[in-house]
Parts: sequence; C-alpha cells; structure tokens
Amino acid sequence: MKIIDFSCRRDRSAVVERIKKEIRNLEPTDIEALLRDLQNEYVMHSPDDDEISVEAEWGAEIDRRVQEIEEGTVGRISGKDLRRSTEALFCRTWPAKLNIL
Repeated sequence: MKIIDFSCRRDRSAVVERIKKEIRNLEPTDIEALLRDLQNEYVMHSPDDDEISVEAEWGAEIDRRVQEIEEGTVGRISGKDLRRSTEALFCRTWPAKLNIL
C-alpha cells in the first residue's frame, strides 16, 4: 500500500488525475449523483464573495481604529516621527540580523 503525502503537490495532482479517470468510467446517472453530493457537501465561494468579505473586514478595522483615536485610547504620531522611529528600528535590528556587526 502506497502512502500518499497530500502536502506534496505532485501526489495531490496524481490523486486528482486518478479520480478524474474513475469519474470518466461512471454512468451518467452516477456522475449526476456524485455532482449533487459534492455540491451539497462543499460550498464554493465566488471570488467576488471573498473580495466583498475582505472589504467589509477592512471597513470594520478602519471603524475600530477611528473609534480608538476618537476615544483617546491610542495616540497619534506624525508621519515624520513614524519615519524617524522606523528608520531607527531598522538601523538597530537589520545589521545584527545580517551579521554585519
């Protein structure tokens, strides 16, 4: 018995091809039943649904951040200060990670 590693793309492709071959040998009524079962078991989301979901999540995140600023639970910094602190952070951490120092 061969053990199939489904994390390996090559093994998954081989399994899918084997399944397709088996389906081609089925009677049309069996194919229809299989397709109905698969449609009932698996919900396929359209890319549009995913895009709408992502946009909604970002909208909620923006609202949450604006509320935090308005309530004063987080502080704001200027773009200039952000750039300065980011550059300082990278100057401290990157050379060490690259074994330059």
